[in-house]
Amino acid sequence: MVITDSTIGVIKPSGSVEEDTARLTELARTTRQIFFDPGDGQPLRLNRTVAFRLAGQRFWGSAPWANTVEWHGDPAQATVLSLRGNQYMSIANMMIRPAGWGTPDALRVTGGAAITIEDEDGASPAFCELDNILIHGMGDGVLVRGGAEHRIRRLHLRNLRGRKGLQFLARCRATALYRCIVEDLVSAEPESPEYDAIDQNSYSYSVEVSKAALLGGGCGYAMRDDIADGGSYPLWAFAQDLETDHTAKGGVELRAGEGFEAVTSWFGSSLGSAGLLTEDAWRGDLALSACRIYGNAREGMSLAAGKGAALSGLLVGDNGVMRPGALAGILIGGGAENISIAASCCGDMVGVRGNAQGWGVILRGTPRRVNLSTFGTLEGNQRGKILNETRTVRHDELAGPHLSEASIREGARSGVYL
Repeated sequence: MVITDSTIGVIKPSGSVEEDTARLTELARTTRQIFFDPGDGQPLRLNRTVAFRLAGQRFWGSAPWANTVEWHGDPAQATVLSLRGNQYMSIANMMIRPAGWGTPDALRVTGGAAITIEDEDGASPAFCELDNILIHGMGDGVLVRGGAEHRIRRLHLRNLRGRKGLQFLARCRATALYRCIVEDLVSAEPESPEYDAIDQNSYSYSVEVSKAALLGGGCGYAMRDDIADGGSYPLWAFAQDLETDHTAKGGVELRAGEGFEAVTSWFGSSLGSAGLLTEDAWRGDLALSACRIYGNAREGMSLAAGKGAALSGLLVGDNGVMRPGALAGILIGGGAENISIAASCCGDMVGVRGNAQGWGVILRGTPRRVNLSTFGTLEGNQRGKILNETRTVRHDELAGPHLSEASIREGARSGVYL
């Protein structure tokens, strides 16, 4: 097979599904540089997955609004483009959508992913890039199945019908994902309440996210371990300017993993759960700074587990809207330990009328080593500042300038802070 390195292969839509599919498949097999020329603006029509396997291979257009790839194949197996088992492959500047998108006769996709990055024949992909991609109305968005140092930039996911917007999941330690970077991602209006905008899953060792707006669906950012073989849990997530909003479940759900660190982020308006939560299988640490956590159905944060949390500069308010006066801005449960919250405000917020939170903080079960002595302010909660339900946290760890003298005296006597 002759592979062309210097020649740019050009593909123009022909109007025929079979011709477009055959032409792009052949170019993917033989040509490293493939330019999508939209001609008079017709979409490129495909009915089978086109796989790119050559090192350094690039498939690009001029802009998403000009270059459209349309799926005309099986709606249950709508995997359109795939980067497989090699290095430095990329796709840029195009839209991917179902046939007839925007019309009453649009193909209703029920399965598959618009783009996959995956292993093949024991070879793992590395250094792959997606840039300036708009995915409309497909099943899942992008599934990353292995490899190192992938870059995903300017990804717009809209009206997806599957359960994953962007998922990182490798099948074994040998193909584990690490140093993957996501920058400038928007996920909006997915159909399923089980949809995760970003899912950092098994054997995904490190993911960095910068500037992501995750709107609607089930969960904004999830860390979980579907394989659960004892060593497959994800490791670290690092986020800056991450927004989760109007999710059916938690904005950020930390179900398994080693660590989640976020700065200058917003976790708000969850419709059914907390803005951020850790669950019993979470074994890691949590660090937040300069984040706003507001208007969630349940708590702003629910920390049921974890080995350490360093939280500072937080604005937490008007959470617990599904049960006004009964829930807390921050709930610290019995499986959590080494919790320190400093220089934060939990209660009334500037520009917000009212506050649904019953308590600033509730301590439940037997959390260990909780230090709130430099918390900041806990004003404007409906029932009180701190409720120590089971009296297991030492008084001197909680006492600070945010507690009144009366509360300190009562705490010294009973361990319950009202």
